[in-house]
Amino acid sequence: MKVLLTGGHGMLGTAIRKLQPQYQPNWELVAPTSRELNLLDREKTFKFIKDGKFDMIFTLAGKVGGLKSNIEERIGYMSENFHINFNVIEAALEAGVPKLAYMATSCMYPKDFKPVLQEEDVLAGPLDPSNVGYALAKISAAKLCELINEMHGLAYKTIIPCNIYGPNDHFDPVRSHLLPAIILKVHDAKMKNAPSIEIWGNGLPRREFIYSEDIAKFLLQAADKIEQWDPMMNLGLDKDYSVNEYYQIVSEVLGYKGKFTHNLDAPMGVMHKLVDCSRAKKFGWKAETSFEDGIRAAYDSFLTKQKKAA
Repeated sequence: MKVLLTGGHGMLGTAIRKLQPQYQPNWELVAPTSRELNLLDREKTFKFIKDGKFDMIFTLAGKVGGLKSNIEERIGYMSENFHINFNVIEAALEAGVPKLAYMATSCMYPKDFKPVLQEEDVLAGPLDPSNVGYALAKISAAKLCELINEMHGLAYKTIIPCNIYGPNDHFDPVRSHLLPAIILKVHDAKMKNAPSIEIWGNGLPRREFIYSEDIAKFLLQAADKIEQWDPMMNLGLDKDYSVNEYYQIVSEVLGYKGKFTHNLDAPMGVMHKLVDCSRAKKFGWKAETSFEDGIRAAYDSFLTKQKKAA
């Protein structure tokens, strides 16, 4: 089977490429870099997918970032992700690709809506203003897949993961998601012997993080049953932690002994967005990597990147 992987050199894409020979050795996996295929170029994207004659597409590519970046670049997050998503999905439809797995985001859910979020809650309430552009782009693509599934009988399905972390993540003070940003801050504080670390807000918002290779393994193993997947399917840990707890766990793993302060004037985002994974469990979903082991692997990747950049 010939499979196209967009976003194949990001964090999750790298995990899929690493595990594919083990779990799907008969696949011919094509994973172009952004230089090899600019997904914002509609004409080139359509031609690449048509000429490729793919049996399945995993579409992971997109503009991603943390809370600060989403707030400051709301238009860019909406526009760029909208065009990337629609170019790939519409090109797949035109080329007659029978199977497509679209990677969405739990940001699609309403702000502080329910203690545990189910797939039918998408569009059930107002979105978080801090990442509304990104969320709307993702929702539009998920609904496009749903319509194609209904109207054309093709298996175009959407995966809604909680926050993902792992090796090959972005460790940047501006663009990072919460967990890599914490790893970076704790590492810097440890190296500088800083007595304290500032946490945005009161540290009480709760977040759910899943290790990238756990998701990659599931996608590879469950791909053969994609026709049976629900139109949208959550993947998560079934447990969340407060921001304060994440700082404490990362500090313990990295060996930082300092204290924490809180900047109560800084934005915090939603208070909670734990997802219900009942649908995915029918296809064997299970988070296997302990949080501590995942943090160690992510941190090792960070240190490796630092050495290469030095």
